[in-house]
Amino acid sequence: MQESIGDYAESRLWSKGTRDMETVTKVNTVRPYILEVTFSDGVCKQIDLTQELYGEVFEPLRDPGMFSQVAVDEVLGTIVWPNGADLSPEFLYNWRA
Repeated sequence: MQESIGDYAESRLWSKGTRDMETVTKVNTVRPYILEVTFSDGVCKQIDLTQELYGEVFEPLRDPGMFSQVAVDEVLGTIVWPNGADLSPEFLYNWRA
């Protein structure tokens, strides 16, 4: 039987309180294209997304005004922008400067 997205959301990995991964708890814009991201385990990283802002969803974030509208989505446990762009918490947590 194939799992649906709804089934996946209810799986052990994504069930609230039993996540196997760290989630984003706070985000600040340091300057255009650079974020300071804090994770649920207390780790804090500066992430330079300059080279990641390509493609239909991410190119609008090259506008510093749009980029600075980043926020934490507490349900997803990651960062999002008003245009629908988001980045997975795994991508952010595993970021290597």
